[in-house]
Amino acid sequence: MLERFLQQMDAWGQAFLGKPFAFVICLALLVFLIGYAYFKSQNRPIQVSRNGIGRIHVSRSALKELIRAACYAEATTKPRAHIVISRGKLQVSVRVHSNDDTSIHNLATRLQTRLAQSLYENIGEGEVGHIDIIVSGFKARKSPIKEEKEKDVPSNEG
Repeated sequence: MLERFLQQMDAWGQAFLGKPFAFVICLALLVFLIGYAYFKSQNRPIQVSRNGIGRIHVSRSALKELIRAACYAEATTKPRAHIVISRGKLQVSVRVHSNDDTSIHNLATRLQTRLAQSLYENIGEGEVGHIDIIVSGFKARKSPIKEEKEKDVPSNEG
């Protein structure tokens, strides 16, 4: 039985060695199937609770819209959320650009508090794990050096 299996494997090996494109095609098909399975799993709705009648799911886009609304309320722009379910809890990572002059720590703390409150109200307290804030940019401000140069340059009005 084992001998027959090894002979069969040897025959397949010889077939692949004779046709290198067959090996490349099989490898490409395997990579495609793994990628398809990964992206398919990322688009599934998230189960937020279960009651006696059934389960309650929320789409990822609805959660991202909830996160976006909370971010805009805290003077940030360009929010991008990444949502993962780990050990039955929602793990959220949010990238934002800061629009105000407050410190990063204060901004992140206010944003985490607002996001936690919003998520707790909508999906339940036991379902939210951690919320990570990544500040990836700041509001475009004039630099102090440019402002001083503009003051020193005499105007042509006269």
